[in-house]
Amino acid sequence: MESFRDFEYSRWQEAVEAYDNSWPSLTSQTARPMLDALEVSFGTDLLDVASGTGNFTSVAAQQGARVVGMDFSSLMLARAKKLFPDLNFQLGEAEKLPFDDGKFDAVSINFGMLHFQYPERALKQAHRVLRAKGRVAYTVWAPPDLSIGFDIVYGAIRNHGTMEVSLPPGPPFFLFSNLAVSRRALLEAGFENPRFSSLPLTWRLPSIHDLLIAFDRGTARTGATLQAQKPKNLARIQSAVLERAETYVKDGVLELPMVAILCWGYRT
Repeated sequence: MESFRDFEYSRWQEAVEAYDNSWPSLTSQTARPMLDALEVSFGTDLLDVASGTGNFTSVAAQQGARVVGMDFSSLMLARAKKLFPDLNFQLGEAEKLPFDDGKFDAVSINFGMLHFQYPERALKQAHRVLRAKGRVAYTVWAPPDLSIGFDIVYGAIRNHGTMEVSLPPGPPFFLFSNLAVSRRALLEAGFENPRFSSLPLTWRLPSIHDLLIAFDRGTARTGATLQAQKPKNLARIQSAVLERAETYVKDGVLELPMVAILCWGYRT
């Protein structure tokens, strides 16, 4: 069976355009709080892991960081380089970072932990490449009851289809929104003083149909789960998503409350 890593890779290679058209306007909202947690200022050497199409990397550069954006998807990196040609992007794996020990002052992982086969290894690798007193920070999604976009789509799948589809086994999607799990992972990776913050965000999309496109074509596991449904069930799921999403339309724009969990810690 295909590994979880290879599954994620193939999905992200196909999802570049749909992802970039829908998700960065949401995920980039965590940039300033994360950069504050990482104490990023002019001249900070920052590694942005799972940099995707480069939006977080760009915000860090604007704040004065000497930033390297790194992703395992060559097509994501190609889009990032096209959007931000003056920034430094490199191909690499989070669980085996292609950098020397002690190279960076800070490591950011903006929503990447959800997509790693071995997220604990990624934290240990972040620890390795950090200098003394370096900082790591990552964001994950809060559970669906707080992140309404997920609640709408997952609720429709459960009510009209099934979440039990054949996917390569990987860590539970909301694993690290459990603060006890995140605290333990940071401590076991060698970080001290784990800290956490809840970040209320708003996801604005031009229409309710854009929500379906964002999940169907711009995600890995959720998109694969939708595409594995029986045609009759998928039609019902889509109708249920659109019906519920309509209740969040304001002045012609879809506005969904979403909550991110920011987690960070310090290297001794």
